[in-house]
Amino acid sequence: MSTGPRTPRPPCRLLLPLLLAAVLSPSPPRTAADDGMLPPAPPAPRPRLALVLDDLGWSEHSAARVVALPGPVTIAVLPETPLGAEVAERGHAAGHEIILHQPMTPTLPMDPGPRSLSPDMDGGTLRRTVLANLDALPHHVGLSNHMGSLLTSLPDPMDAVMEAIAPRGVYFLDSRTTPDSVAARRARAHAIPTVARDVFLDVVIDRRLIAAALERAVRLAEERGHAVAIGHPHPATLDVLEARLPALRKRVRLVPVSELVAPAAPRWAQGREATGAGAAGQQARRAVRGGPTEASLGE
Repeated sequence: MSTGPRTPRPPCRLLLPLLLAAVLSPSPPRTAADDGMLPPAPPAPRPRLALVLDDLGWSEHSAARVVALPGPVTIAVLPETPLGAEVAERGHAAGHEIILHQPMTPTLPMDPGPRSLSPDMDGGTLRRTVLANLDALPHHVGLSNHMGSLLTSLPDPMDAVMEAIAPRGVYFLDSRTTPDSVAARRARAHAIPTVARDVFLDVVIDRRLIAAALERAVRLAEERGHAVAIGHPHPATLDVLEARLPALRKRVRLVPVSELVAPAAPRWAQGREATGAGAAGQQARRAVRGGPTEASLGE
């Protein structure tokens, strides 16, 4: 039995505060995992709506209203218009996306405007024209067809256009002014990112009908996750957008068209896409031909 000195024990009055602190300190919050439950799923992303305003470049008043819209929106500028470059600069500075609205020959006897593309042009002229129009427009990231119900239905001229723009790294928005358009299909065949219009807002320039078309575009986005709507800078269209966009932005997220473009097909798949073979080709044909009857009125 040891007879050495004993270690003195701390008085109980010194341990009591430590025990009380341990008992009274708050416990860490329990998690769903502690209870054997999965954590709640993150909220689903809001549906995306790309809103395109066509035919910009002529009117200062219309341009100012478009640039002031809550965005981002996509501004499609016509070539060789007096205000085209200025609208592009102002729209870009306001956070909007800029694309060339390239005039093309329609089926109806209508003038598509200056610097247009025609089936009478040879491939070299088509390529030079569209590239010159792109070069003249600041901040462009893509292009779409203005009119073009005839030209976009012809594979050879559309191949010439896509060959010209492929090295530029831009996307192509098919306005689908005809259900016979091959533009999106030819863009994919040349590995160009592309997307097609879903809804025209102002086929008939009437505020009630424009509001109904906008609601249709929003519901389509809610159903499948995304949609592309095209309108024009008519006073009635801008009235509806200014009045309704603030509330609609609680249901959908406005995005530039570039956020919705389908990625380019890999090189090995382009031959199948060009001939329409395989599931991808069939899906492309359905997408092009599945437009509403209003497509032929969008010019």
